[in-house]
Amino acid sequence: MSKFFLKVLGIFFAGGFIVQCVLMHQIAIATDAGFEKMRAAKILGAIGLFGTAGRAAWGAISDRYGCRNAYATSSVLLALGSLFLLIVQLKPGYLLLYLYVACFGLGYGAIAPLNMLIAMDLFSGARFGMIYGILFMATALGAALGPMISGQIYDYFSSYTIILIGVIFLIGAMNLILRSTYR
Repeated sequence: MSKFFLKVLGIFFAGGFIVQCVLMHQIAIATDAGFEKMRAAKILGAIGLFGTAGRAAWGAISDRYGCRNAYATSSVLLALGSLFLLIVQLKPGYLLLYLYVACFGLGYGAIAPLNMLIAMDLFSGARFGMIYGILFMATALGAALGPMISGQIYDYFSSYTIILIGVIFLIGAMNLILRSTYR
């Protein structure tokens, strides 16, 4: 495997890792911050609606402004959502929780359509099915490991702060690698 392919594989892995790292712990983060569990679950459940809207919109945004720009914008939304969830721990408020839901939901909605477009742009050809299968496997592996690793970090530090800061940095690194790889 080439260095180029490994970078793209890492980006796909990181996308799954980031999203599931946050989604699997969002209710625990909210309840640790003092939100009532059922109310937090109802609010946070809306993230799926924003993710669905994002999936529908990001392909069109990519067609108009380019996949690279759409990915950068969705990365900003993921990072902002993570930042709002981080701030919720320090200063609980429903507005911050709603902002997290909107930003993170719209941001994570970009991963499926934009990853497919990136893969097609970079690797289209006779072996695309196999290549995309490997890339998607990396996303699934990241999605499986994200909650486990973040859970271990929480168990060690008894805080989600380091996890959310790490997620924000990983989003930035993922975007920088993409920008250097995908022109």
